[in-house]
Amino acid sequence: MHFHAVCLEEGRMMKRNKGILTIVLAMLLAVSLVSCRKDEREYLSVTSTDYVNLERLELCSLDEQEFLDVWESNAYDAYYCFVSKTNTYGDQPERLVVNNSRTEHIHSCFGSSGYFVGADYTEFASGITFYTYTGMEPIAGDELPEARCVALLSNEDTDQKCCYAVTSWNCFDPDGDVTSVYRLDFPTEENGYGCEKLCDVAEDDNAVAATMTDDNRIWILTDFSLYSVSTEGHVTVIDVPEQLPYLRVTSMISIGDDLYIGTKYGVLLYDIADGRFLWYPVNYEEVLPVPPQPEDAG
Repeated sequence: MHFHAVCLEEGRMMKRNKGILTIVLAMLLAVSLVSCRKDEREYLSVTSTDYVNLERLELCSLDEQEFLDVWESNAYDAYYCFVSKTNTYGDQPERLVVNNSRTEHIHSCFGSSGYFVGADYTEFASGITFYTYTGMEPIAGDELPEARCVALLSNEDTDQKCCYAVTSWNCFDPDGDVTSVYRLDFPTEENGYGCEKLCDVAEDDNAVAATMTDDNRIWILTDFSLYSVSTEGHVTVIDVPEQLPYLRVTSMISIGDDLYIGTKYGVLLYDIADGRFLWYPVNYEEVLPVPPQPEDAG
């Protein structure tokens, strides 16, 4: 009996030790994965044709970023980090592009029966129009928005049946500064094109850029905020760094589970899966082929 009791006790101890060892290994694995994740984020690989010396940006603390006054003129005042991405040819992955560009003012989305065109030139040329491919036969449809068209978005799941428009104030409309999302349906043999407002996203908050991720989420960047909108019109406000209004945002694109926000001072990355922002500043003195020269005072 005594021998049997000893064996049982040793068995229990072995099971406890095995359980402790499993927990320790799991903790070590979690720490290792977090460490690898952190290491992967220390640098941001970029492609650029304007900034020929720019190949990567280093992760830094946004709290340490120094901001110039919006109206202050300096040698690098004309330079921005405008983000876009490369096309996917074959098995080539999408790559982040950072150039000294400006926002596109004409957007388009193509379907099987024609295409929508949106203009973003403030009160001088704004709104959305539908065109047939021949441009000859008129097609009736719902009234289309006259506000600035910030983006026309679609993905493969829409099967060329519809696209989504993000609009903002055109600096003239008396209804005020409202950012909205619309669903635009391409015409069929039975019906003309359709336009349905899904939601108003924000008031008094100018929309700068918008993009659509693979999970059919519409992301809208404004001067002060970031919003996530479902294709059913449900709006989620994302908590953003308090420094966002001072970054002077210019653009936004999505690659995988990340949003890349172009600004005056660098690239702000939003990790959608982890819900965190990462900051990659740019030093124009280092990335410009020839530093700008001060104007001749004489």
